[in-house]
Amino acid sequence: VAQSVLAAKCHNVAFDGFKIEMKAQSPLLEAIQEFKISTEVSRQQIIVSEIPDTLDEEQMKDKLELHFYKAKNGGGDIEKVEYNKKERTAIITFVKSSVAGSVVRQKRQYINIGREEIRVKVSPVLNGELTNLKTFTAVSRRTVLLTGIQEVLTQEEMEDQLEIHFQKPSNGGGEVEDIVYIPKSKCALRHHNNRYVNQ
Repeated sequence: VAQSVLAAKCHNVAFDGFKIEMKAQSPLLEAIQEFKISTEVSRQQIIVSEIPDTLDEEQMKDKLELHFYKAKNGGGDIEKVEYNKKERTAIITFVKSSVAGSVVRQKRQYINIGREEIRVKVSPVLNGELTNLKTFTAVSRRTVLLTGIQEVLTQEEMEDQLEIHFQKPSNGGGEVEDIVYIPKSKCALRHHNNRYVNQ
């Protein structure tokens, strides 16, 4: 129904003794973004978490590097260790891309820090990528915006007259679900069976 109202573009709405010409147009809704996020497990990095706060930053980095360098722990040559003392986590980057997979098979590992061992959690690093970003504006298939309305009646009277006019098939109308007259020459008219299309 809304498409029929829009096709006419201009509508002469009859009131007692006079007519008002109004223009019909599609109201644009807020911009919508559509995108995809793809993730993959890093073959070169691991994240170590639940690290106890028992050593200073440099000492802990050294202990982590020493532990994950050893082949018996599934490790190998290390490119860098990024330790966050506050978050109690570390990201370890290996030189070879095949090492991370073997390390994370042991989800819990014990690291020797002198006279004691600390237990840490080992997890894979997920790399995410945002792809296919699209921005479009949605248009309602059942809503019509009318402009050019002269403020000659009260809000209730204006809404009643507009509803009567746009319910008539001869005016391109049909069943009206809701109508809201907003002073200062704006009016929103809604019909049933709402659908949205991209612009």
